[in-house]
Amino acid sequence: MNDFLVFKFTNSLFELMLQQGFNLQESLEIISKNKNGFFEKRLAKAALEIRSYLMEGALFSTALKKCSYIKFESLYVSFVGFSELSGNLNQVIQFLNERCLRKKEKRRNLINAAVYPLFVFSLVLGIFLYLTFGCNSFFDNPLFNNDSINKNQCVKFFVSFLSVCSIVFYFILTSLRENKVYEAFLATGFLIQNGYSLSLAMGYGGSLLGAKSREGKIMLSARQKLEFGMDLSSAFGIGTSGKNDFCRIPGFENALFYAQKGGSKADVFAKIAGEIKLRDDQKRKICMSLIEPAFIGLTGLFLIGLVMNYVLPVIESMGMFL
Repeated sequence: MNDFLVFKFTNSLFELMLQQGFNLQESLEIISKNKNGFFEKRLAKAALEIRSYLMEGALFSTALKKCSYIKFESLYVSFVGFSELSGNLNQVIQFLNERCLRKKEKRRNLINAAVYPLFVFSLVLGIFLYLTFGCNSFFDNPLFNNDSINKNQCVKFFVSFLSVCSIVFYFILTSLRENKVYEAFLATGFLIQNGYSLSLAMGYGGSLLGAKSREGKIMLSARQKLEFGMDLSSAFGIGTSGKNDFCRIPGFENALFYAQKGGSKADVFAKIAGEIKLRDDQKRKICMSLIEPAFIGLTGLFLIGLVMNYVLPVIESMGMFL
């Protein structure tokens, strides 16, 4: 719910400030008067609280941090803080709105990808629970009471099948999640474009990735090397024997080489982000196209196992009594 509220808040500011020309105070006042639904009421309370902090003299970033109705992530607050230093709040609101839209699109893709697997998962789980716990007379019938029908083996079969489905489903969802590397390079390019130093922009890009993550460590390490006077290519380890994960991004080395020859640093990071997005879009299309065939195949395996574990023992038992 919090992500939805952040999206609604940002999108409302974008429409009021950038598309209709209201200032921040006016926009918050308009948002605070819309109380027609559950989310709108909470949003109105958040806007009213933030506006009250502003009227008391607090900065917008401080008001967002103190807001008790919506929890804004640190990156969001940091970007608003940048706008207070540079005076480009409208550009920051537009950037944050685009980021919220991307996150919304990711959630939509995850939901679409989950529909068919969850249907198969629920169907198999229902059959498993019925045959195992709701159909005891099947196993208790003297006609079929022999060693070839083992209830415990059937339980193990269904559990194994559901485990495989869960693993496949997990990898599908993982491949469709938000790519923090893409967001980090995009944010870094945006900050450079709006007047921030390369070192500072990369520092916040590394913070977005997470200081403890492998990619975050690479970005923050590159920032430190820049501060020691290295060029951008050397900071990222281009030309050395030990290449990092970023070097696997198509066009990464060429983009840094372009920067060394005098190209815009903001364009370089935007170009790298574009390559990452292109790769992610291709991966997403492949995953979406494979979901149905993969689970049809798993369902086929389930039916084969069902026949082998239930039907064949029944047929063999009936043959013994003929």
